Amino acid sequence: MQLIIDRFEGGQAVCQTPAGESLLLAKALFPPEAREGDLFLWQEGSITLLPEETALRRKTLEERFFRLFKGPEQ
Repeated sequence: MQLIIDRFEGGQAVCQTPAGESLLLAKALFPPEAREGDLFLWQEGSITLLPEETALRRKTLEERFFRLFKGPEQ
């Protein structure tokens, strides 16, 4: 199952599933470089960073943000 790190709260990582459910997992399960917005594959107790999917998601969100908040056309 894919997980997205929503935020860190103390020693916990609050993650979202594709179905929109929240999961609390120990921050220690994630690599030290894990940060909010990263996508991971959680499979059989193992957590693996998905760098290509994370980069694509970040780019898509940045484009949406830009379109939503850009000023009027000059």
